[in-house]
Amino acid sequence: MINTMTGRFINNREPLLGEAGAPAKRRGVALDLLEAALTAVVPATVIPPTVHRLREQGIDLQGCHLLAAGKAAIGMTQAVLAEVAVASGLVVALERADCGRCDVLIGAHPAPGIDAEVTGRLVVDWAHQRRSGETVLCLLSGGASAMLEVPTEDVSLDDIRHTTQVLLNAGAPIAELNAVRGRLSQVKAGQLARALYPATIVNIVLSDVPGHGLEVVGSGPTCPPPPDDAPLVQRALNRGVALSPGVLAHLEAPSKATALPSDLPIRSELAADNHTAQRAMIECGRQKGLNLALYPETLCGEARSCGARFYQEGWGMLQSDPELDGVVCGGETTVRVQGDGLGGRVQEWVLGAVAKYRGGLMVGLATDGKDGPSDHAGALLDRDTLGHKSARVETAVDYLRRSDSTAWFAKANSILTTGPTGTNVADIGLLLR
Repeated sequence: MINTMTGRFINNREPLLGEAGAPAKRRGVALDLLEAALTAVVPATVIPPTVHRLREQGIDLQGCHLLAAGKAAIGMTQAVLAEVAVASGLVVALERADCGRCDVLIGAHPAPGIDAEVTGRLVVDWAHQRRSGETVLCLLSGGASAMLEVPTEDVSLDDIRHTTQVLLNAGAPIAELNAVRGRLSQVKAGQLARALYPATIVNIVLSDVPGHGLEVVGSGPTCPPPPDDAPLVQRALNRGVALSPGVLAHLEAPSKATALPSDLPIRSELAADNHTAQRAMIECGRQKGLNLALYPETLCGEARSCGARFYQEGWGMLQSDPELDGVVCGGETTVRVQGDGLGGRVQEWVLGAVAKYRGGLMVGLATDGKDGPSDHAGALLDRDTLGHKSARVETAVDYLRRSDSTAWFAKANSILTTGPTGTNVADIGLLLR
């Protein structure tokens, strides 16, 4: 049973709810649904059953070595340590915490920090110490790409940092980013798995890349690499961003990726993903007597246009089915930064729906608690939002033009803040009647 009333994550509920009445009640329901989604995908919820599934399949993790990287690395590690005794471990995370016998290294996100290469080389050295007969449990979550890095020859960490930032600003989706970073790295796209050979690798993955395989999460350092990255790399190049000669040389050359050793056993298990969060919202709604439907598409593409399309199509679903109370969605959009404002893809996704608004409540949330460079997690849109004189429909266009969605929603008291949630399964959204 999902606890829907903890208020554990969304920490500004009272000002968001405002005065008692139907709008406040509807906002409260929406926040409960988001809380349920987050509760369903935190490591403490999903890691124990995943470890149990592995045991049922005959995979013994007792005495294994542990490697964790990503935004959820701390929570995943702590949840594993409650189930399994490990011999040693390295955890690459955004913050320090007690991880038992495992050493914690600090990384940065979304661009690699100044210590990313030092961290990456420490991880590679640790990987080379593993031996035949040992099992390495790898806990991967979104954000790992930026947290550990070993650049390939003729490429610097600054090159990778610059490449990542300009592609993000140009609206490149995660699959393109990871294909590019795989070409520029000695640890991504299965190369860390090669360093771990001949140990056995067991991956537990918390996926933040809807619509893609587990090898895309964190750029797949310990997963078999995808067969052909050339089309994705070419799409990134077609964005026309300025890249260094060393980076261009690697991206324009044929891929040098080679298959992993045939006798390197790798087992990958999905702990949770975006669909897990969506299903939790629908179940929470059912417990509240609400009939919620899944939006038939994964959110992707330009955030502002995607938000407008979701609102229009979701509103149409509600109008065509009187028994339907809401529409649940999820995915990951992109933003082409056009001004000097502050925001993120989720806030821009909701702001993009303002011009199409006809009623109901639309809300979006970044499940890791950080929407782009802002300190917020998302935003909501309803008649109370538009009731603020500073948040008129006609001003939304100006704020979109400046990429300043945070300021628009903050003035309307319609911004969501959670702080780090300890998980990461991309973004979720909801439209309530």
